Order: sequence, then structure tokens, then C-alpha cells
Amino acid sequence: GAEKAAAARTLARASAAGWVVTAAALLVVGLKNKELQALAAYDSSPIDWCEINYEVHPYVAEFWNTVSSVPLALVAIFVRTNDLVPAFFWTDMQTSMAIILGLMVIIGAGSVYFHATLSVFGQIMDEMGIIWIVQYSALFVLPPGKFPNSPRSETL
Repeated sequence: GAEKAAAARTLARASAAGWVVTAAALLVVGLKNKELQALAAYDSSPIDWCEINYEVHPYVAEFWNTVSSVPLALVAIFVRTNDLVPAFFWTDMQTSMAIILGLMVIIGAGSVYFHATLSVFGQIMDEMGIIWIVQYSALFVLPPGKFPNSPRSETL
């Protein structure tokens, strides 16, 4: 119960802190390092999707990929603020569901940044959110009770 919730909160804080520290470190160090500044430059990523760049807007590399990433963050915020998740999820896994919805917001924001700039830094921010939500969600396949720090509820 309370021990699992505390462990899940600690994991969430560590993940959020890791994302913020990574972003801050890249920005702070990048301000002084020309090679790291290049990572944040527009079109620095080797990944380029199927869209013609800058066709719709002069400051947004992949306009439609950028726009299509916005609903991911907005839907996660909408679901959380309007209590659209079934009550039994909030009862048994309140912290875990809040973390997953928060990670969905991070994925949406990272994806918007990446597709708007096509920068290496944006690519990192896009993919880190995806990696974190996959890792966190993978904890739910662990057998309940076997691993004391797993966020999975004993009742599921």
C-alpha cells in the first residue's frame, strides 16, 4: 500500500529529475560548447521523416508531425483533469496512472519540439519520454508481491 506508493513517487521524481537534469545540462554546457550547440541547431538530426520540411510554416520543419504530436499531451492532461480514468485505477494505482499520464505529456512535448526543429537535442527529448514510459509500464508485468519496489498493485 503506502510503501509501494512511496516507491512509485520516488521513481517518478527520479525520472522527472533525470529529464530536467539532462535538459539543463545539455543547455548549460551547450551554451559554452560549440559542438553541443550544434546538437540544438535546426536540422541537426540525421532523422528526417516523410514530410517536406518547412513547406507549411517557415519556422516549423515538419508541420503536420508537429501538430499531430500536440493531442498526445493534451489528451493526457484532459484525462487527468476530468477524471476520465475508471475509479478502480485511481483507487489501486493512483500514483502509477498519474505518472503514466505525466510521461505522455513529456512524450507529446518532446515530439513537438523534435518535429518542429529536427534537432538532435529534440530527438533525444522525444525518445527519452518514450523510453521512460516503456520502462515504467514494463514494471506492471512483474508478479505482484515478488518485487517490493514495483508499482503494481497486489490486487491486480
